[in-house]
Amino acid sequence: MFCQLWELRYCSHGTVHGMFGYVEIDRNSTVIGGSVDDDFSLNLW
Repeated sequence: MFCQLWELRYCSHGTVHGMFGYVEIDRNSTVIGGSVDDDFSLNLW
C-alpha cells in the first residue's frame, strides 16, 4: 500500500509501519500504541 509520502505495511500483529514511525492497531482499527516523529501525523478513517 502506498499513500502519499507514506509506505504502510500491515503486519499480522496489527502494526502499521511507515517511514516516520509506526502505530499499533487492534482488530477494530483503534490505535492502541506506537511511536512517531514530532512532525508526523496520521489520519485513520
